[in-house]
Amino acid sequence: MAVNPRVFLDITIGGIQQDRVEIDLYRDEVPLVAENFRILCTKDRPVSFKDSIFPYIIRDLVCQGGNLKERDGTRFGTIYGDKFPDVEMSGRRHRPFDLITAHAVPKIPRKHTGPYPYTCGSQFFICFKAAPIFDDQHVVFGTVATGRKTVLNMSAAGSCSGIPTQVVKVVDCGQIW
Repeated sequence: MAVNPRVFLDITIGGIQQDRVEIDLYRDEVPLVAENFRILCTKDRPVSFKDSIFPYIIRDLVCQGGNLKERDGTRFGTIYGDKFPDVEMSGRRHRPFDLITAHAVPKIPRKHTGPYPYTCGSQFFICFKAAPIFDDQHVVFGTVATGRKTVLNMSAAGSCSGIPTQVVKVVDCGQIW
């Protein structure tokens, strides 16, 4: 049986290097999402998470990262194109230190009655605490294995409005196994 991959993000907060964040990806459960994240960590493509920022950090809830085009939280891309359908669900509940998908949701017509046409891109959330409001809507595709102190420092750099009090940046990324 193949081992699920482990990737890393090297983070700075306000320009100060933090401990490395290592992430175990659930490729066995959600292969499309996990593989997209893995490849974007390896820098094997023209775009990667390197030099991207976390433009939204809601203290004690989540941070959002993974913007690869504008690097300000407004655009994203994937290894599959601009976005891909959100067709996988892990069935996992959202716990502290989980990585979950962030969706691109087009403008929904006022009388829309079907499910929202969610799509996945490169953007993701890291949960700072259990987040049942995301259950059954956002796919859990990994968890922070080491570097949890860094993740808590990221939360401390957030605000209630989501506008970070300091720049939180991925200065390097890659795959461990």
